[in-house]
Amino acid sequence: MTFLLRALGYDDTKGDFIWDRATEFAVTCGVLSQNERNAVEKAGFHRDQMVYLSYYTLFAKKRGGSQTLLSELIASGVIDKTAADTAIQGVTRPRL
Repeated sequence: MTFLLRALGYDDTKGDFIWDRATEFAVTCGVLSQNERNAVEKAGFHRDQMVYLSYYTLFAKKRGGSQTLLSELIASGVIDKTAADTAIQGVTRPRL
């Protein structure tokens, strides 16, 4: 979760959050739901959870802004919008 929060512009070295309480902070700032936090903390952290959390972090707003991580990556040319739209349409798993 620390990795994902850093991708959103949060910095644990500057006191934005404490790395070993990253899931708690992620709920506070709206990156995770409480159900998602519970699932990660209950079952341990697995690869499928990393994929799930990474995907939904793309739709979280960047620190201090109104732009999502995905919209920033599209605007900067890192991700192609058409490819992103196609991939998003293929995701059928709902959020917890």
